[in-house]
Amino acid sequence: MKLNINNVAVLGLGIFGETVARQLAEQGCDVIVVDQNEKCVDAIVDDVVKAVVGDFTDVDLLESIGVGECDAVIVATGTKLESAVLAVMSVKKLNVPYIIAKAQSEIVETVLYTLGVDMVITPEKDAGKQLVKLLKPKKIEEMLRLDEQTSIIEFNVPEKWVGKTIRELDLRHKHGLNLLGIKYDRSDHLQANLSIDVPLTEDLIIVAVNYSNTFIV
Repeated sequence: MKLNINNVAVLGLGIFGETVARQLAEQGCDVIVVDQNEKCVDAIVDDVVKAVVGDFTDVDLLESIGVGECDAVIVATGTKLESAVLAVMSVKKLNVPYIIAKAQSEIVETVLYTLGVDMVITPEKDAGKQLVKLLKPKKIEEMLRLDEQTSIIEFNVPEKWVGKTIRELDLRHKHGLNLLGIKYDRSDHLQANLSIDVPLTEDLIIVAVNYSNTFIV
């Protein structure tokens, strides 16, 4: 889901909170930050719209500095469950449209979702998943499942296909694939106009309809 956020409050200025606040400010968001640590607040005061030293679990404080007018609030404290819970409860009282919170464990994640948090971020778990993707990327990525037997997939040209043409490979009959196009990068636009007689290179990404869901690279 893509959010349209222009005004955001970040509660807690640890490494995670400070990083998020700075990045959002650089992206043009009006950012309010709150933390009890004066040094943390002073370090970011020139980069955000409002930086306040105070207790971010205090609903009266949050209301007085305009947190209730924000499009979203990020509860960036994750070390103490009590603080996170109280902060979320205070933000809920202000009827903020979207609440994001950080959690250090699955138990805290469950508690936060139970309280009505819209999105819970688990930095260590998410970082671990990203590392695995980097070290051991999936050979086949399912982009869209059409039904139980059919899906749209993308995958790097297998080593045994390099140097062969689409015509030679006969993808539909031999592999159950209907070629949609190629890309040079996973974020690249699909290029549907390609010659079936041009040899494939190892840097290409193939996008195809997989009819049998049994295709493996």
